[in-house]
Amino acid sequence: MKSFQSTLSISQYETEIIEIIEKSDTPIFIDTNLIAWSFRLNGAAFEQLNVWLSKLASNHRLFIPQWVVHEYNQHLRSNPNFFKKSKDFDKTLHASLEELKELTLSLLNTQDIKKLNFDNRIKLLEALDNSKDLIDSCLEAIVAENNKQHNKLIDFWEKIIEENNLKSPFHQIVLEAEAESKVRFESRLSPGFSDKNKANNNYGDLAIWKEILHHCKISGSKSVVFITNDIKEDWVYSPSNVKLDDGKAIKYSPKICKYKLPNPDLVNEFATITGGKNLYVLSTQALFHALTSGRNPFGINDYGKIKLAVQGHLGKTDTEKVIAWFIDNPDLYKEAIKGICFWEWNPDEVNLEEFAEWTEKKLPAIKKDKVDWTQIFVDLFIF
Repeated sequence: MKSFQSTLSISQYETEIIEIIEKSDTPIFIDTNLIAWSFRLNGAAFEQLNVWLSKLASNHRLFIPQWVVHEYNQHLRSNPNFFKKSKDFDKTLHASLEELKELTLSLLNTQDIKKLNFDNRIKLLEALDNSKDLIDSCLEAIVAENNKQHNKLIDFWEKIIEENNLKSPFHQIVLEAEAESKVRFESRLSPGFSDKNKANNNYGDLAIWKEILHHCKISGSKSVVFITNDIKEDWVYSPSNVKLDDGKAIKYSPKICKYKLPNPDLVNEFATITGGKNLYVLSTQALFHALTSGRNPFGINDYGKIKLAVQGHLGKTDTEKVIAWFIDNPDLYKEAIKGICFWEWNPDEVNLEEFAEWTEKKLPAIKKDKVDWTQIFVDLFIF
């Protein structure tokens, strides 16, 4: 068994991820949390995810463990709203509105109310009541659209699961996982020891892992990708240092490096059972960060909307608006990579002030002094 890797080369690891996802026949397994995450994507992001997953499926590279299907079915049966975006928005918004009315009555004086362009307190309260009708109308439209999208997603996953679920000896594997779990968890062997105190099904991760091993053994796969947002210490670890493209090693920071590495005992077990050594455990953030990096020429076109959704950029700040603008305009993004943001040996070669001026000319609605250009450069052009 190898020791923990102390230093990770970002460029090398990103290149490996892109190669193995885009240009190989490596099997890709997904976790239940990726399915749940897909229900919270906006329409544009989901369409890109749909295209990607469908492409994997058509190339016989997408696999869904039986345990994942089991968990998905349990959620659908016991809590149909688990996968819905808009759950209790109406209750939350109405409660907030009532609280706002109470605060209006107790805190605002006549002068405050006149500053809000209302003649008196009664007219202000009437306006708030009218806003409730607007909120109800908006919520009605949101719920209708959400139900339509929800049903579309249910149909999508039903088809994907039917065609791509693992044909593993599920019940046997679950029994083996349950039997082994106590000793493995006490020994802190990956995966699953972080879930040892769960009341039910604390061996679920182990069952998934055993399904992955079983498939790779019988299919002869020497490399594998497991996509999960469960990036606890019983699956992955952070290297102490990362190496930048200029060869400089700096202390690991999630702001600089989005990647974690699979635990050595996982790699060892994979090698022992399959004879392979290429194991990648990736979160959706890590995966789509790599696929949209400048090392992948068409990444922004294919996965840009997903990247925005993963990062949670909603265009609230000017910085987020600029990032979204680059994602929405891949031609200008490529122009920036080849021109104003081009660097050969060191990112310091790029003049951020000139980059800001260049962007402001292209996007005049943005005021450059309100934008964090370092964040934009790190997010989009450090690769």
